[in-house]
Amino acid sequence: MHGDDGRKVYTVAEFCTVFKISKGFYYKLQKSGRGPVAMKVGGRTLITTGAADRWCEKMESEAGAAA
Repeated sequence: MHGDDGRKVYTVAEFCTVFKISKGFYYKLQKSGRGPVAMKVGGRTLITTGAADRWCEKMESEAGAAA
């Protein structure tokens, strides 16, 4: 699972770094409805580590179904 360092949330930049995707690809995923669940806190967009884990599992499942 991600977030083993004790963190509870990622910023968009942190999420992209952890999952090795560009911010452009993150926003493309969000626009298509395939991105992780994110929340707005003030002016920041945050992704919980739980949401990141669920998104990762969903992407793995989609990849397995396509194979």
